[in-house]
Amino acid sequence: MNTIREWLLVGRYVDCLSRPMLAGAKVGAILQLAAPVLQTGYVCQFIPTIDGNPIPRNNLRTGVDFIREQKAAGRVVLVACMAGISRSVSFATAALHEEEGVSLLESFRSIHAVRVEALPHARLWESLCAYYNDPTPYERVLDIAFDLESLPDSK
Repeated sequence: MNTIREWLLVGRYVDCLSRPMLAGAKVGAILQLAAPVLQTGYVCQFIPTIDGNPIPRNNLRTGVDFIREQKAAGRVVLVACMAGISRSVSFATAALHEEEGVSLLESFRSIHAVRVEALPHARLWESLCAYYNDPTPYERVLDIAFDLESLPDSK
């Protein structure tokens, strides 16, 4: 589990199961994308999301609204999928995009800076781009994920 912002964490399914870990991170709400986890004392939302499939628009809206509502209520939100690499990163990217008014790519860059394994599946990235009308190609995500931005231009 990694702290992206003081109000936003990205993690794995097993992180949702550890009450000591949740308490230590001051988590108050959990958005689970792989399987439901009901923890007493936490606001929990499950949105079934299959990695590698496009995110349905209504599911993306529901998830981002949940994250933003919990933040507005003063809760730290853990966004978790099975491995904390693709689905959770996609929803966290969208939430940062909306909360901070930065591009999807900048949102992803800030997550990847903290969680180096972060890499949304191409179909999930395309879902975000379609939803927000953002033309950023997936190759730009790969450039960040594999630190290709720092290489000299080969043209």
